[in-house]
Amino acid sequence: MNREKSAWIVSIILVALLAFDMPATVAQRDNDYAFVRTLVDIQRQVVNNYVVPVDQQKLETAAIDGMLAQLDPYSNYVPPDKQEGFALQLEGNFKGVGIQIMQHDDGAIRIVSPIDGSPAYRAGVQAGDLLLKVDGTPIVGLKINDAALKIKGKIGTEVTLTVRHTSGQ
Repeated sequence: MNREKSAWIVSIILVALLAFDMPATVAQRDNDYAFVRTLVDIQRQVVNNYVVPVDQQKLETAAIDGMLAQLDPYSNYVPPDKQEGFALQLEGNFKGVGIQIMQHDDGAIRIVSPIDGSPAYRAGVQAGDLLLKVDGTPIVGLKINDAALKIKGKIGTEVTLTVRHTSGQ
C-alpha cells in the first residue's frame, strides 16, 4: 500500500510540473500560429489581388530566403527537390578549384586565399581578388554557398572564373 501511495504522489508531482511548464509552451505555440496565419494571409492577398498572376512557389521560396537572409550569408534553404543534389555536393564526389572564398556585407565575393599548388593558384588567382563570373555567368547577388556550388564540379571538369585583381584589398 505504501508503494501505491508513493506512486500516486510522484505522479501528481509530475503532472503538476508539466502543468506549470505548459503555459509557456502554449504561448509559444500561439505566437508561432499567429506568425504563420499572418504569412498565409499575406500570401493569399497577393495571389488573389495582385495585378498580374504570381507564382505561389516563388513567393514561398522568397519568404524563406528573406528570413534566412537576415541571419548570415551562409544560411540557405534547400528545397526537397534539390536535396539529393545538395547531398551529392557534400559527399565529396565534387571538387573545387582550390580557393577559399568569403562574402562581404555588400554581397561581393572575394578570394581569401588560393591553396598552394591548386588550379586557381597556378592560374594566378590572388588573395583579395574579387570573383565576378563563373563560366561567363555573373555571380553578383548570389549567396556564397550558391556561388561555391557553381565553382565546384565533378573531378576533371573545367570551370572558368573571372576575377578582378585588387592588390590584396
